[in-house]
Amino acid sequence: MVNLRNLSRRLRRSRLAPPLRWIKRRLWGSEYAIRAQMDTLQSRIYRLEQLLQSAPERPPGASAAVATLESPAVSVVMPTHNRARYVGEAIESVLAQSFRDWELLVVDDGSEDDTRSVVARFLVDPRIRYLHQSNRGASAARNAGIRASRGSFIAYLDDDNVWYPDFLKKAVDVLATRPEISLAYGALVTDIHNFHQERILWKNFDRALLETGNYIDTNVMVHRRSLVDAAGGWDESLKSLEDWELVLRYTRTEPAAAINVLAAYYRHCDDTRITKLQDYQRDEGAVLAKNGDRPPAS
Repeated sequence: MVNLRNLSRRLRRSRLAPPLRWIKRRLWGSEYAIRAQMDTLQSRIYRLEQLLQSAPERPPGASAAVATLESPAVSVVMPTHNRARYVGEAIESVLAQSFRDWELLVVDDGSEDDTRSVVARFLVDPRIRYLHQSNRGASAARNAGIRASRGSFIAYLDDDNVWYPDFLKKAVDVLATRPEISLAYGALVTDIHNFHQERILWKNFDRALLETGNYIDTNVMVHRRSLVDAAGGWDESLKSLEDWELVLRYTRTEPAAAINVLAAYYRHCDDTRITKLQDYQRDEGAVLAKNGDRPPAS
């Protein structure tokens, strides 16, 4: 009969002992890594459940509150520049919204392609207007759209992205029934950004977390016009991170509300959105300095 205790002692003394210790350490390391991955997956599943969980079709009193809004309730501002191939699909996603009381201002930022003619075929809808300006950048185009807009709420859609159909309906319901909230946002679906290998960017509002980096994209927010009146529009001096700067400024004194809705699909159509590293680094410092926030400790 084999004596297991003696066999174990003999193995420890043999040449197999170092490899066995190495294997044991690797197994411990693998177990730790698997547990960390499980924690990450559980966190992602929890956020998805929050996003997709069953909820009342509308908040209490939403129908009556929305009925009191002046028309148009929402002004959608869409800056565009040389995106004739894609801007039509962005406009179609606005037309497909289940919430219908909106106006769309397409602000052509000095396009040199067929953007004007593409937009022209949508102008049969009286809710859609076309504005043209010399090329001054997306932030200047958004500010021009805001100045020409009439809605109580303002939303933004870039010319190469598309909205999911219920986004405006959910956002308007929240803003109409929660007077303490001035900015609401939904989830961004993307294959472009590397959000820790996640395709959906959506977090509950956390101002401290927002100060370390933006998780509220331009295309997924709707805010009250009163924020523009009180805190100003888009910072036209920035070449990048302008949405982060805006959200930091608009949430300085009051929180935003995360909505359980898929808001926008972020598409990579060309290379015009690529930001130079030096612009990003410069603008990051400017954003943090302007908003009185310090960069996170490394």
